[in-house]
Amino acid sequence: CDIGASTCARLETKAIGVELDGKLFIGSFTLDLNATVQEPEIDNGPLKGNQVLRQPTHMMRLTPSYNFTLGNNIDTSLYATYSVISDRYGDNDNTNTLDSYTKLDLGLQLNIENVNIQFALDNVTDELALTESDPRAAGISANGRYILPRNLKFSVGYNF
Repeated sequence: CDIGASTCARLETKAIGVELDGKLFIGSFTLDLNATVQEPEIDNGPLKGNQVLRQPTHMMRLTPSYNFTLGNNIDTSLYATYSVISDRYGDNDNTNTLDSYTKLDLGLQLNIENVNIQFALDNVTDELALTESDPRAAGISANGRYILPRNLKFSVGYNF
């Protein structure tokens, strides 16, 4: 395509890897696992062999939870989620590295008839990390989207 004085080219990419997604039930205990190991790379042009922007080579999310019933038939779930994201790049030139990070979240859900109440403590360890960056603003003026600092969320929902 032509855009004014510039031309653009289509990048072709490929990713070879393995994804795991599973759930294990042991009585009132549940263990969820979602994991990906991959080699995402640009497959043509001058950037051939570079890692695709924003795509980690591995990521994993592990969520153990314990489900129980309180008095008055209040279904309750206590959970934690541990996430691991590997280094990635914010641009296809692979010059703007987004460092790997880990994140721990904790939560409690209460279901009272049609009402759902949730308390969630996100980013318990107050990890500082970027999830993505602007590929057009690499270097000194780089900007990005960060994970929120430690925070507590409270929500109430109603099932109609």
